[in-house]
Amino acid sequence: MEQVQGFVARHGVTLLSEEYLNCKTELLFRCECGKEFETTFDYMKNGSRIKCFVCQPKEGNLFSKGMDTYNKKTHKKFISDFALKQDGEYEILGEYIDCKTGIATKHNCGYVWYPKPDKLLNSENRCPECYSHRNSHLTNDIQKWLDEKSVIYEKEYWFEDCRNQKPLPFDFAVFENDELKMLIEADGQQHFEPFRYIKDLKKREESFRLTRKRDSIKNEYCKKNSIPLLRIPYFDIDNVNEILSNAMLIPSQASENK
Repeated sequence: MEQVQGFVARHGVTLLSEEYLNCKTELLFRCECGKEFETTFDYMKNGSRIKCFVCQPKEGNLFSKGMDTYNKKTHKKFISDFALKQDGEYEILGEYIDCKTGIATKHNCGYVWYPKPDKLLNSENRCPECYSHRNSHLTNDIQKWLDEKSVIYEKEYWFEDCRNQKPLPFDFAVFENDELKMLIEADGQQHFEPFRYIKDLKKREESFRLTRKRDSIKNEYCKKNSIPLLRIPYFDIDNVNEILSNAMLIPSQASENK
């Protein structure tokens, strides 16, 4: 709820709903003009509905002005904004045109692809070479189980004070009675050994070191703040349902697996 309240407050909107189920459930808001409206947090975040139906058409989609700003921003401004959103994991190779035109981007594994700039800024597009296959399947399996069990959760949940250079997001945050119950991390192969797709040995070792460092920061943060952290490794993908069932029944046993 605090993340929703903080997000909408920056746009002059007030959250009226007292119960939050998930980012796809409609909530009641009050626009800065005083009118009330309903939308989901997903729609709020992607700009489909950030104001009431009277004010939004005046300003356009993705905070209309926001979208225009993205479209009109310079390459230098985009690079600056992107640097604030990531921890040196990606390098922009292409020239920024607008928020919807793919831009050549290089992951530290060496893979190059062409994601949309707005997806990069919102951390919605990760290296498809590293985050696909078993890691993607693992994340999808976790989300599927949570959805099937009607568990209230948020993806990419972060704390301002859990950070390396930037805040470090957790894959899933599970809530019960509006209280944080536990955090879940889907640990791909790159969390346990240097990623083989990075051809440069030095870069491969550095990437692995940074991954382990981020994991350690998260582990220590959860330990310090008494937050149950469940890490599910890629090699346990066939046991996801059992692991989650046990963790939800006995949250105190939802601990780090490494």
